[in-house]
Amino acid sequence: WCSPNAENARCMLESEEVAKGSMGPELAKFLVEFLPFEETSRAMMSSVRLVLQPGLVNEETKLDIWKRGKRRNTFYVGFLQQCANCLPATAKAHQQHEACARRLSEFGASNAMLNKLQLILSEQGQVVINTLEAIIRKPNDQDVAVESFNVMRDYFFVDEGYPSDWRDIHELVAHVDRSFEEPSAELNALLKAWPDAEPIARAVLFLSMISETLLDPVFGVTDAIGSVMRKRIVHLTDPILMQLSSLK
Repeated sequence: WCSPNAENARCMLESEEVAKGSMGPELAKFLVEFLPFEETSRAMMSSVRLVLQPGLVNEETKLDIWKRGKRRNTFYVGFLQQCANCLPATAKAHQQHEACARRLSEFGASNAMLNKLQLILSEQGQVVINTLEAIIRKPNDQDVAVESFNVMRDYFFVDEGYPSDWRDIHELVAHVDRSFEEPSAELNALLKAWPDAEPIARAVLFLSMISETLLDPVFGVTDAIGSVMRKRIVHLTDPILMQLSSLK
């Protein structure tokens, strides 16, 4: 820490040993104070993700950073990367949450899709949905778009059998359709026991296969940011927002 700058602080906090040591809170405090002066979205997302590691900042500081996300939703990405299941916000559980809980008691913990639905339909899961919507509606630049797409893949992940390296949204949709025409044994068992779950299960599978590779054909030929960038990826963000909405 002989050269106190934000990049060095981030590099140090990437180390679990440093983050858990006496230096961790000091580095986190430095990064929080420097957040208003960060010049790139990537640096902001990284700083937020790192300072939210357990034990580095108090709840008051965490809430203050969260509130800043209303003006700069880049901060929300850092929250989703580090602590998606304990965001400092509230929302009502989905109307199907209780039905999901009943099915979970019947199936036990063996059905991966049912477990994922139980999380997503919960109060905290609905906070995540709302947060993702806020980001996807207005990503500031390409870095925010890339990281938010990858966050969706990680949050909605169900099974390795559903690839996330698509470059064409229509091919992804077709794959989801095939997954329901010829469902796996686990998915088939769930749909037979709970037919009403199909729309939300379909949305989860779709979102679990979203990643930055969908953006490659666009970002590979343009360095656009802001509203121009958002217009160029609307063919991706509109279907994503539609699926997120179906989970509310």
